[in-house]
Order: sequence, then structure tokens, then C-alpha cells
Amino acid sequence: MGRFGIAVLAIPFAYNSMPPLMLTLAGGVSVVGLIGGALVLQGGLFGVILRWTDARLRDVRFVGKVITSLSKFNDAVALVGHNRAALIRSFAYSTVFNLILIFIHVVLSLALGLSVPILAYALIVPLTSIMLLIPSIQGLGVRDWSLVVLVGVFTPNTEAVAAMAAAIILHNLISGIIGMVLYGAYTVGKSRRGTAQHTLE
Repeated sequence: MGRFGIAVLAIPFAYNSMPPLMLTLAGGVSVVGLIGGALVLQGGLFGVILRWTDARLRDVRFVGKVITSLSKFNDAVALVGHNRAALIRSFAYSTVFNLILIFIHVVLSLALGLSVPILAYALIVPLTSIMLLIPSIQGLGVRDWSLVVLVGVFTPNTEAVAAMAAAIILHNLISGIIGMVLYGAYTVGKSRRGTAQHTLE
């Protein structure tokens, strides 16, 4: 939800430098994302709809499994929604993460010589994240296409935009590897501490 909030806040400042279609699209997607996120966190109407659908389509192959999984996910997220402290922390983390993501796009854009307004990325990142819901491997193809289309509104240099998309994929890959190594080290260390504690007892 953090990225949608950032986009909504950026629209008034980007009004004079953005194409009307992009403003409308980004604004619509962000508002729907915020409302949808609020409904999921509140666990009310959205939860009722999911449970009603689950009761009727539970026996339908594949569809029933998806709806059942969504219902369980909604119930788990709703617990966070009723915990104000956890909700504030998660929204703050999401906002910081997405500001860093926007900053990475801006730095890559400047490094590649793309003349794209900085505030544009506050709108492009949320739209790209929606496109990444399309099944893919690490966003390959989907991220490239969405960035070429969205950033292409401001520059015809599709080669540089494709290079930016490739750099973002590489960044995500390296970050994932680092995270995997750190998590593995933490898990091994925790396991060893548990074994040592058990031996002492």
C-alpha cells in the first residue's frame, strides 16, 4: 500500500509535467489499491465476499483451492489490520522500501541519460508493480515491456530503458542472493544455539 500512497501524494506535484492519461491511470490504480488494501486489512466486506464465494465454489477444481487460499490469507491479514501498531509499522516499512525502489529507478535513469521527470517514477513504479502480477520469472519480459511503454512516454530511447529494466532485475537477483545467504546463516546459527542449549540441559 505504501507505493500507492506515494503515487497519490505525487500526483498534485506532477500534474503539470505528466501526460493526462498517465495521471488518470496511476491515480485510478493507486486509489483502487488503497481501497482494496483497506478492505483486506479491515477484513469486513472483502472477507464476507470471499467466505460466501468459498462456500459455493469450494468443490470446483482449482477455483475452489484459490478462493480457499485467498480466504485464509484475508483472515491472516485482517489480524494485522486490527493491530494498530503492527499496521503502522508495516505501512512505514512499505513506504520506505518503495521510496528506495523509486530512488533506484531515478539513479538508473540519470546514469543512462534518460530525460524523465523524477516524480514520474512515483507513478511508474506502482503501475509496474501491478503489471508484475502477471505470472513471470523475476518479472522477465513483463517489467521490460511495462517500463518501455511507461518510460517511453517521456523518451524514445528504448535501448536505455531496456538496460534499466535489466539492471533492476540484476539488482533484485543480487539482493535475493544476499538475503538468502544471511537468512541461511541466521538459521544455521539459531539451530546451533538450540543444539548447544539442549546439550547443556
